[in-house]
Amino acid sequence: GKGNVLFKQLVRAREAFAKLPDWSQTFTLATVIGLTAGLTASLLRTLMDYFEEHVFFKLLGVAGDFKHYPEHPWMLLLLPALGGLLAGVLVAKAAPEAAGGGMDAVVHAFHTRKLRWDWKVLPVKLLASSWSVSLGLAGGGEGPVGQIGALIGQRCSELFGLSPKRQRDFFTAGMAAGIGA
Repeated sequence: GKGNVLFKQLVRAREAFAKLPDWSQTFTLATVIGLTAGLTASLLRTLMDYFEEHVFFKLLGVAGDFKHYPEHPWMLLLLPALGGLLAGVLVAKAAPEAAGGGMDAVVHAFHTRKLRWDWKVLPVKLLASSWSVSLGLAGGGEGPVGQIGALIGQRCSELFGLSPKRQRDFFTAGMAAGIGA
């Protein structure tokens, strides 16, 4: 089936990658990781803007800015709680390793050398962060995109069969790419 074809293509790509000189492997993987982390950071920003515009401001009864007094000022108390509740339930049910701001998990994973996160962390982190931040919880996008970039760096380097030391290097490079984007 399709899974078998995809697996065969992945094996061929991995074999071709292994034949490249070391500098070329580094350049290729750094480019892929940087582009992917940058696009993911842009997606997070887009999701945050979308939820802010279409949920936060609408529920407050404000026309996209705070130039006018909100029609429902009491929602300023409820919306952050709603964002936290939505994000908390999603994280608890789908990917507990996506909990927190992101950078604490990155630092902990780096120092304990437990760099393995499942791919499911990526969409969970994107949605949970965009909901919580756009609905008024304190925080920003830097921690989540740092964690997502680290995930991308580690998983891509693992996918191409690099050594644990190189995986750690690309874990760090992915984190930096995510934050830098």
